[in-house]
Amino acid sequence: MITVLNPQALSFERARSAGADRGAEEEVDPNDVEPETRVVIARRIDVVFDLEVSTSLRAPLAVGVDTSSWTSGVLVVCLHTKNAWADPVKTVLGVHVYRIELDAEDPKQVFLGGLIAAIGVLDTSQVGASFFSTFSTPIGASVMVELVLGQSGAPSTGPNTASISIELLGRTGQAYPSDDEDD
Repeated sequence: MITVLNPQALSFERARSAGADRGAEEEVDPNDVEPETRVVIARRIDVVFDLEVSTSLRAPLAVGVDTSSWTSGVLVVCLHTKNAWADPVKTVLGVHVYRIELDAEDPKQVFLGGLIAAIGVLDTSQVGASFFSTFSTPIGASVMVELVLGQSGAPSTGPNTASISIELLGRTGQAYPSDDEDD
């Protein structure tokens, strides 16, 4: 089960990784490449925040994303637009991914585990940049993606704005080849 604040911003897409070097003599059989799961959490969402000094705001964007078959994962955040923020060092737009467990009898009950990926966009971040954070393991059966907004420096003279996209990329199968396979 997935609960999202903006259901239109969430989509799932199965993709195959190419994995083949264009100049290679041998082609890679697509059946030998492990599938990759791409979960689009938000596509070009506009974030506007005007917080009091020394405050933060947390908002879940997706709860219960199924990662039970993932052996590795990456959080990707793309910064499309932003204005000049109040304090370049102490204003942050963060995206956090937490390992969670859901109660089978009451799916609204979320048990928060550890933080497995985090990205912080600052005033000094360049528009058009993409940010990546590899998941720490174990990933767990499901995750929650949360937007974290913070301001701890000078008071803002107006709202801080940004437009971002958020995706999770997960790989199923064996995370790394074992040493035994070379023998």
